[in-house]
Amino acid sequence: MGVHFDCITRPLSNTYGRYARVVYQHPLPFLLLPIVISLSLGTGCLRIELFNDVEYLFTPTDAESIENRDYIDDVYNDKHENGMTVSRQSASISYGRVIIGGAQKQNILQTEEFIEVIRVHEIIMNISITNAGSEYTFSNICLAWMGNCENNAILEIYNYDATRVPLIAISYPLTVLQTGEIFEIGHNLGGVELVGETPIVKSTKYIMLSYHLETSETISELWEKQFLKAMEEFHSELIYIARDTASTLSDEFTAATFSVLPLIPVAGLLIVLFSLISSATMDWVVNKPILILLGVLSAVLAGLAANGLLLYFDVIFTPISALTPIIIMAIGIDDVYILVASWRKTNVRSSVEDRLSETLSEAALSITITSLTDFLAFAVGCTSVFPGVAYFCVYNAVSIVFVYIYVLTFFLSCMVITGRREAGNKHCITWKRVVPVDEAPSSRYRLFCAGGPSKTVESSDSSHIIMEFFRDHVGPIMGKTWMQIATLFVYAMYIGFSTWGVSQLKQGLDLRDIVLKDSYLKQFQDIEQSYFQTFGPLIQIVFTEEIEYWKPDVNENIMKLHKHLETSKYGLNSEYFTDSWIRSFNEYLSVTEQTSSNRTTFLNILQNQFLVQSKFKEFELDIVFNEDRTRITNSRFLIGSIRHHVGIDTSEDVEFMKNFREIVADFGFKSFAFSTIFLLYDQYKTILPATLTNLVIALIAMMIVSILFVPKPICSIWVVVSIASIELGVLGFMTFWGVRLDTVTMINIILCIGFSVDFTAHMSYVYTVSPFPSRNDKLIDAYYTIGMPISQAAISTLLGILVLVNSPTGIFISFFKTLFLVITIGLIHGLFFLPVVLSLSPIEVFKSMMKCKSETKINKSKLNGNLKAIMNDNCEHVYGIVDEINGHNIEKIELNESELSKSPDIPPVAVNPAFIDTSTSIHFTTSKVFV
Repeated sequence: MGVHFDCITRPLSNTYGRYARVVYQHPLPFLLLPIVISLSLGTGCLRIELFNDVEYLFTPTDAESIENRDYIDDVYNDKHENGMTVSRQSASISYGRVIIGGAQKQNILQTEEFIEVIRVHEIIMNISITNAGSEYTFSNICLAWMGNCENNAILEIYNYDATRVPLIAISYPLTVLQTGEIFEIGHNLGGVELVGETPIVKSTKYIMLSYHLETSETISELWEKQFLKAMEEFHSELIYIARDTASTLSDEFTAATFSVLPLIPVAGLLIVLFSLISSATMDWVVNKPILILLGVLSAVLAGLAANGLLLYFDVIFTPISALTPIIIMAIGIDDVYILVASWRKTNVRSSVEDRLSETLSEAALSITITSLTDFLAFAVGCTSVFPGVAYFCVYNAVSIVFVYIYVLTFFLSCMVITGRREAGNKHCITWKRVVPVDEAPSSRYRLFCAGGPSKTVESSDSSHIIMEFFRDHVGPIMGKTWMQIATLFVYAMYIGFSTWGVSQLKQGLDLRDIVLKDSYLKQFQDIEQSYFQTFGPLIQIVFTEEIEYWKPDVNENIMKLHKHLETSKYGLNSEYFTDSWIRSFNEYLSVTEQTSSNRTTFLNILQNQFLVQSKFKEFELDIVFNEDRTRITNSRFLIGSIRHHVGIDTSEDVEFMKNFREIVADFGFKSFAFSTIFLLYDQYKTILPATLTNLVIALIAMMIVSILFVPKPICSIWVVVSIASIELGVLGFMTFWGVRLDTVTMINIILCIGFSVDFTAHMSYVYTVSPFPSRNDKLIDAYYTIGMPISQAAISTLLGILVLVNSPTGIFISFFKTLFLVITIGLIHGLFFLPVVLSLSPIEVFKSMMKCKSETKINKSKLNGNLKAIMNDNCEHVYGIVDEINGHNIEKIELNESELSKSPDIPPVAVNPAFIDTSTSIHFTTSKVFV
């Protein structure tokens, strides 16, 4: 016998049934109150402000790089009297950058082309802005050290004179002039071709010029806008330019969001049209177009209230959150489909109150399960370390609560009104009383007006043709042995492909996906990724403790750390690319033939001889003294780096970061390695563990909910297994579709949990509570009950997201692709894989082997399809029917009161319509019939 855990579901089902009667008796408050709440809270949407800080939204809050950056900001970045250098910045600063390429020639290092390069530089230097009555040019607001703006090395080498280009041979990545000046040009040149095996540059495709600012946010924004305008207006037949500023990425993210906002109403329209078409029947009384529209309105009102409430509490609204309406409409209409399908199964001749009570008793539990699991999935997402994911999930989690409440209030009251219309046999649009089809006075009337139950032909429900298709065709086919074997074979292949796909999955957000396809930034990013990735950033090595630098063994260990970093896989293996005060100080002591064997001597020479010299004064930015300057509390030095790949390779980027962090940690000092690029690399490092953590927590929550609400534990387990299987498929097939695992697709993985439950829990619950004893009959009944609504839900969601397929930005295309996989794979599991597994579970197979001695054939016309008897699980003894069934027909049914009282926990089992024989009539001798 099966184990049933219905101590929660049975009371809840009864409670929902009683609640439905309350709504039936007083529908008006349940109709009007949600509208008033939505209109009131919806005013909060007027406070909406789009938060588009890409770095904050897509960097994990627990990232080591954030902690390191905050430390550097606190300790080192106080305003120095002599200014600051770019390489020592710990946070993003305002800037303008251009990449210049030859329009006609592959080599930009030509005299005529370089004249144009210098012209670009002069235009930028002469950009003028006005703020608060003051006029500023770049030289007034640049990031400067000792009064000098940081210049572009490639221009400095030629002294801003194009005629010197053919006269000076430059070396890559380090050029040493005859004057002894050293210039690092690895970040200035891209697409470099060298002369043989020498470092001499033969040609270069691109030159990058950078202009960094140190000023107020307002002035920076004004200058960046003028910079972009000036570069857009620049024209030359010899060169072309790609441009970028510090605010461009966030601005483009905002622009990408606004580009999809007009698509949301289109998505809503597609969902509405599909809902109307798929729910339509030729019966103009049973048809429910207005009710379907009100179902969509219910979701819209819920979303309006939820978003307004959160905005009143100043919860951050991100660009990705703009997609919330599509998700909420999809979830809301799913609940509508379930309720309408349950209504159609009720007896059309019963009272509206009874039909509503029966509908909610059957459907509300299913809706509760999916709403609860959707909410829990998003609630888990709210704890994500990625703020962009967390805020998206907050908006969706709260919206789901409102959707659930509005379905059980606003929409249920609409069902009351619709039910009363049906009971009065009124037309679904005109609300005029009409006659049934068999009484139609004309073919035109029959086509456009007729409907309702016939007065001459008995019928028990108003099932849709699609419901009947699932019952009469899909269910029986899926119950055949050969189909189940084929399904399991396909499933095995699915698992194999998915597993391989997961092993090949690429991780990390490609920042190019955030911008519009036709954006000016796209060109800049593509060139930068392809030609300017070899030489990495300067890595800050920060000591966070007091160190006895004057001691020979300590000093030697620090020098070993320098060497180890420089000769590591990602070091440049050259002292020229290391900017270290302690190494320069050691060299100074050697040149001046001095020693510093104690603290006093060390600090005296350092402060009074070394740091006062102009060429060493920059190291004041790397040494932190205590208040009386008698101790060094913190210090740092900078190491050059090199990459070994072109474009995006997140695994190597993470290895690049770990290389420096691990080397520093191994030397035993309290220290860390930092670069602003580590903020991005920490995202690459965190995305997979964070996704798996959310998945595991969500799966545990889903299992608990399933055990509580799905009567049979074995079915609960299959629900959780199905969710895991769907997640595996989504992650695996992302690889085949070229989708990366990033913060945007992570949102969809969370969505996947909720939608997976929608597909699997509905099917599992309906299969479990099906009153039929045979596993094939259970299968047919499950398809009949839930096949249509979950198909409608899947297709309507796919239509809703279809508007994103041609989105002008990669981030929303990824959203479409991932959610498409979620829906299609989830639907396949819900309609094919899970039903087969449920019917083949050991308990069901055992029960199917314990067959009844004979089939019961009952007169359908006398029963109206509603007879239910009490039967034990192995079908050997039927309580309430004569003890022994001999032959194929029975002439009399007696409900044995004493036998029924002995077995109160045995569930009711419906008579299979396939066993009904119209040649036999029956009658009842008692009124205790379970209907």
